[in-house]
Amino acid sequence: MEAPSRPAVSPLAARRLPSGAEGGPRQGKAGAELPAAARVPPSRPFPPPLCADGRLFLGARRNPQRGPPGARPAAGGLPRVATGVPALEVYTPKEIFVANGTQGKLTCKFKSANTTGTSTSVSWSFQPEGTDTTVSFFHYSQGQVYPGNYPPFKDRTSWAGDLDKKDASINIENMQFIHNGTYICDVKNPPDIVAQPGHIRLYVVEKEVLPVFPVWVVVGIVAAVVLGLTLLVSTTLAVLYRRRNSKRDYMGAQSYMRS
Repeated sequence: MEAPSRPAVSPLAARRLPSGAEGGPRQGKAGAELPAAARVPPSRPFPPPLCADGRLFLGARRNPQRGPPGARPAAGGLPRVATGVPALEVYTPKEIFVANGTQGKLTCKFKSANTTGTSTSVSWSFQPEGTDTTVSFFHYSQGQVYPGNYPPFKDRTSWAGDLDKKDASINIENMQFIHNGTYICDVKNPPDIVAQPGHIRLYVVEKEVLPVFPVWVVVGIVAAVVLGLTLLVSTTLAVLYRRRNSKRDYMGAQSYMRS
């Protein structure tokens, strides 16, 4: 009596059957033994996952993060913010001298990457000499002047700048000794609002002691005079030396000819 024939097993199904499940080596349709690459080692209880075409499934591939380093999210899922040099810069003189009872001009220039407009504003503050207190006494915004009510500057301040020319200067009339101190110029030009304010050290002095020339002008004049005198002396010595050598050579030539 013949034994019942076994149903044919496809190569893909044969790969999924553990070794020895049929009581021996797995076989194909014609009873031929499958290649060794199609067998599953008996030490592995479950075969690895396979694709439809029989290749080994390695899992989904994750796409790497794209974009510049500053745009990638940092730890915690928050984006990184790149820092740089402020786009708004304020320039003021380090110190100025004003004669008592005269007008003083506080010069303040600024540089911004954006054009000025109605949102541009200027604020001036004052820190009296010998104190740490700062008081805001002048504000300019949308073409309007807000002088404030601080007594030392009441009815003394006026706008002297031009925002189209990046100028935020002001004038102070009839300056007195109580106005000695530090003046702070703060400019905002949205979206440029981060900037280091300018500081001016102001000295109110008597007219007799007011410097006629700035210190740097005096230093430049002195240096130019010293350099000019040095060149003059060097040139004079060089001419005298050449004349002396020429005379010596002439006398030597005459002595040689006589001999």
